[in-house]
Amino acid sequence: MRSNAEVVVCGAGIAGVAAAYHLAVRQHIRRVVLVDERDPLTLTSDKGTQAYRNWWPGPDDTMLRLVSRSIDLLEESAAESGNTIRLSRRGYLFATANEAGATRLASTAERVSALGMGPLRTHPGPLPYAPAPAEGYRDLVTSALDAYLSVQSNRMNEIMKALTLMSTVMLPLTFIVGLYGMNFKHMPELEWVWGYPAVIGLMIAVVTGILLWFRHRGWIGGDRE
Repeated sequence: MRSNAEVVVCGAGIAGVAAAYHLAVRQHIRRVVLVDERDPLTLTSDKGTQAYRNWWPGPDDTMLRLVSRSIDLLEESAAESGNTIRLSRRGYLFATANEAGATRLASTAERVSALGMGPLRTHPGPLPYAPAPAEGYRDLVTSALDAYLSVQSNRMNEIMKALTLMSTVMLPLTFIVGLYGMNFKHMPELEWVWGYPAVIGLMIAVVTGILLWFRHRGWIGGDRE
């Protein structure tokens, strides 16, 4: 373990890990140490909703600037990785059936909107929610593509499974046929009266044993035991 460091980050939550990553990768600081009494990302970071926002009710725009910069970094990472982190913007929805609560939410939203955190949209009553143009369309296309690729992958997996099972059944049969097809002069089994039926019986027993084993493993004919 290193006895010295250029930067020590206290806390290995999502903020600490992200800070250490950007110091090491983006700022090229060689000796960055994370210090935490727990394992990384195990206190609250692994229990969140994976949602993010720059919606903070003041008292000024400090949190807006900090979180907006964090979101910019997230989007850079998504662009660089082909969005393997599945980053998407869907917005926050605050809903209430209490009129006083609606007034309070609207007042808070107006304050944070004035700090530059995005426009406030209010949808009173039971009318259907109408998203802004193109909001979420990219996510829908991405989700549809992911679903299509998943179906294709599952189909290919089923084909490969069938071919693998067939190959596994045929492999020992090919070995037995090849063994007795060598036609060496001194092969006692070739002279046996019951040699041919015995080999056929052996092949049937091998196939039956393999199929029973497959069934026991749950690969064919039902769930695994």
